[in-house]
Amino acid sequence: MDGHWNIVRSNAAAEGLLAASDGRNAVQLTYAGAWRDPIDNWDDIAWAGLARVQAQAARVPQDEVLAERVDLTTWAMGDLPDPSAGASGPVLCPNFRSGTDLIRTVSVVAQFGSPLDVTLDELRIELTHPADDDARRFFGGG
Repeated sequence: MDGHWNIVRSNAAAEGLLAASDGRNAVQLTYAGAWRDPIDNWDDIAWAGLARVQAQAARVPQDEVLAERVDLTTWAMGDLPDPSAGASGPVLCPNFRSGTDLIRTVSVVAQFGSPLDVTLDELRIELTHPADDDARRFFGGG
């Protein structure tokens, strides 16, 4: 993902999730698009995502696109109570519904950068792995 949460590259399994989507922006898809309803534990995932978007926007306060992403996430949260009491970390466990199947995943975000390399500072890699055998089969891993 780039610095505005646009999905730049993805593998075949991720393309399966993107195929029915209306765009390639992870914030838009998660908070107001095609991914919101299939994420079974959206309330928990949404709070962690909001914290990530807010932290990135705080690092680049002049970025109007990031400010819009914060506005979207905040609007989408509505009056949803925070179940995590502000806890957020690099690992999330989104569960997706596909028909009657529950697809459990583990997602880790890696961000590279240094104060001298703006290009790397904007690069974020999100790795999502199947959390069990059912999810592995769903994504075609046998």
